Amino acid sequence: MTLAGSVCYVSVYCPTGGSLNTNTELCEAAATLTCFTEGYSYSGTFNKCVSAPICDYGYFDWSIDLCRLSASNICPATYSYNNDQNKCLSDPPCAPGASYSTTLNQCTIASVHDCPDNTSYSSLSRLCEVYPMCEIGAYNADTNRCYEGDNTCPYGTQYPCLSYQGKNRCSAQECMQYGSAGEDQGTPQGSNDKHDNGETDEEGNCIDTIYIFNGHDRRCRSDGVTIGFQDCCADEDYLFGLAQCREEEKQLAHLKARGMCHYIGEYCSKKLSLLFTEICIEHSKTYCCFNSKMGRIIQEQGRPQLKTFEDWGQSEGPNCRGMKPEEFEMVDFSRIDLSEWYGDIVAKSQEEISNSMQNKVQTFYDNLEH
Repeated sequence: MTLAGSVCYVSVYCPTGGSLNTNTELCEAAATLTCFTEGYSYSGTFNKCVSAPICDYGYFDWSIDLCRLSASNICPATYSYNNDQNKCLSDPPCAPGASYSTTLNQCTIASVHDCPDNTSYSSLSRLCEVYPMCEIGAYNADTNRCYEGDNTCPYGTQYPCLSYQGKNRCSAQECMQYGSAGEDQGTPQGSNDKHDNGETDEEGNCIDTIYIFNGHDRRCRSDGVTIGFQDCCADEDYLFGLAQCREEEKQLAHLKARGMCHYIGEYCSKKLSLLFTEICIEHSKTYCCFNSKMGRIIQEQGRPQLKTFEDWGQSEGPNCRGMKPEEFEMVDFSRIDLSEWYGDIVAKSQEEISNSMQNKVQTFYDNLEH
């Protein structure tokens, strides 16, 4: 205590934890701030009780001061989340049966290829295609050409081309010159023919069977190795100069051109034995040829009227005989059409033709009686 001014002074006393601020003459102590709301804490920056933002969905993004929700959690049905774009995406709807192509950005559907018969769709050309058909020969895919055939195999010269059963075929073996090798098939040409030059009596009368409009067995080789793959049954103009065709085959072509021959059929005329099998190396065609076109016409149309003629026989042995007199008498010539014989030279009625034919028949019999 001091006596100056007659006032008593005492040192300032602040509660525990406080200190005197001489400027304000107040006791001051550090404040302890407490937030009583759950989840809040005091922020010295804002001098407030604060709490981290609460998002009903997703999480709080401080950079944008917003709640961020991943799109994958809220994409509707048929949509899917694209992480790169952070978007829900869905393919555009397409018609039934079609599907969306992300590459083309279009709806696509499998095409229906309704190709015509005998064709098929090619995905390479996108066209209906058919394997090439050749009018002559066979199609060669390597050259994209029709192989017409000239006795050379299209697969290489090492494969010889031979005629077998009427067709040129490639052989895997070396070529062989057969020449006259092989066994002849069928009867010899003309072995079944009937002849009018039979026996006669002392007076010169024929005592053998007479055959009217008699025919003869004629044959020609149609193909094979024995004739170098040529056709000796072709027209006579074609056979001119072909040394491999016989003279009798050329004569047959001449008779055919004049309508004097009736075609019987074709057969294998020569075979070759190879170990345990046989191959045909030659084919021939058989004809019955007559002395005139009229003889051929009467035989063709008269035979069906007679029971004694069953058929023309076989290609290997034809029946070309003429009609016996008693058979000839039974032919109804009113049913014989001779217009082919007369042709365009003389235009006659069927009745005139029949009468003329009857006169010729009667003349023939008169000659027989004398």
